[in-house]
Amino acid sequence: MIPVIEPSEIKILENHLLQKNEDNNLLQAKAVDGVVKLLKPRLSSYSSLIILVGTGLNGKDGLLIGKKIQDDIEEIQVKFLSIASSKSSTNNLVIAESLNIPLEAADESSLNKLNMKNYLIIDAILGISSRLPMRPQISEKLKLINDLKLKTSSYLISLDLPSGFDPESGQSDPNTIVAEEVFFLGYQTSQTLSDPARFTSSQYIDLGVLEQDLSELNINNTQVITTTLANNIYPERSDALHKNRFGSHLIIAGSSKYPGAGILCARASNKSGAGYTTLASTSRIIEEAVAVVPEVMFISLTDIKENTDSFFSKIDKYDSLSIGSGLGTSELSKIILSSLEEYLTNSSIDQNIVIDADALNILSEKTYWWESFPETTTITPHLGEIEKLAKIDKKNINLQVISSLAKDWKKIIVMKGPNTAVAFPDGSIKVNTKPNGGMSKPGMGDVLTGIIGSLASNPQIPLSDATALGVFIHSMAGKLARDKYGSTSMTSSDVISFIPQIFKYIEN
Repeated sequence: MIPVIEPSEIKILENHLLQKNEDNNLLQAKAVDGVVKLLKPRLSSYSSLIILVGTGLNGKDGLLIGKKIQDDIEEIQVKFLSIASSKSSTNNLVIAESLNIPLEAADESSLNKLNMKNYLIIDAILGISSRLPMRPQISEKLKLINDLKLKTSSYLISLDLPSGFDPESGQSDPNTIVAEEVFFLGYQTSQTLSDPARFTSSQYIDLGVLEQDLSELNINNTQVITTTLANNIYPERSDALHKNRFGSHLIIAGSSKYPGAGILCARASNKSGAGYTTLASTSRIIEEAVAVVPEVMFISLTDIKENTDSFFSKIDKYDSLSIGSGLGTSELSKIILSSLEEYLTNSSIDQNIVIDADALNILSEKTYWWESFPETTTITPHLGEIEKLAKIDKKNINLQVISSLAKDWKKIIVMKGPNTAVAFPDGSIKVNTKPNGGMSKPGMGDVLTGIIGSLASNPQIPLSDATALGVFIHSMAGKLARDKYGSTSMTSSDVISFIPQIFKYIEN
């Protein structure tokens, strides 16, 4: 796992891991091997490799990474440049000499001599212990490096953090390294989530931290939703089972004002593994949906209005129920939601419920609304919706607040945003750290609800896993859509079209 922790907790965690493994070099060896494994397939695309070495452990990581690549791949030219003065970098100078590494000073003169194009630059200058304000001479060198990157059209990867970023305050020096990518070595500090634009592309090297380690140290279990996590919680789909065994998903969504929302939700559900998907919507939407997603079954909301009791007496046959996407806040929508609350209050069956959008807006007008829904409920609000639901100014809403609400309400909360966070009733949090400006578009939340509801219908997948996995699938499909169409032009429908590729990737 990759925990998201405070800088002050990192040393405590590292000491714990070192004592547990009885090997003082184990963590650094894992970090170095992990970085080299990620870099090797890329090296042939660049003219040469430049390692920027700082004074501390981050700089030592850089030396060991560069040396390992140099030894393993003879045709790769590796250049080591020291950022600090010789007096302040004695330790790494000694290490460089012992490894037979020529370590040059990274001054204006030496940087100007780098006149080739397309370098791969590794920022191993400042790590998680760095704080602002930065010494002026270091800040100036960071500016020279940024200038070099632009001048040579190079690609820059930072280890742990872009040098110049303060992991305690979340603030940045004006000359902070502009990295195309950040490799997080074992953990990510919480303040990096406050500046998503600086961390749009990340890779993770797992150093073997376990949830048990965090529990023993009384560190909150907040972790990144990684590909490894997604692989671990997604069950293999059996070739021997029929569709009834993969669950049934009922979606109550759409209105005359938002006719596309229910269709998007149903399309996403249809691509996300449910044995059956049923869309309850208006007659007009159903007519349009049949042509777009013929595999889905349909129920008219008009029929529900005329015989609410009859409809809700039969919904126990569905394994999951999603409500709210484009539903509107009309009188009919309020009647449907109230009828659902009444049914759930009197039902002995704990169905998986996903509540989104207008259903949340309607519920925000009620007190103690959460008491009407089972603990097997996920809500998917954005910041404004949480503000209304919890009656808390959105300026004061953070991960700790969301975690407290999840515990108090006994609900899973998906806090949608650049770094979407999933808070669980047990106090744990899982964070998606792949911000994507292209997903700030209409219908993206409807797609997410469809994915989560579909996964939650599978009896093999607990709601907690379905929710975290749904956030991951949604994010990764969005990344593929952005890669193909760009942030400006990608749409919710584009994201749906890439859902199968992400499932195939996880399955394989």
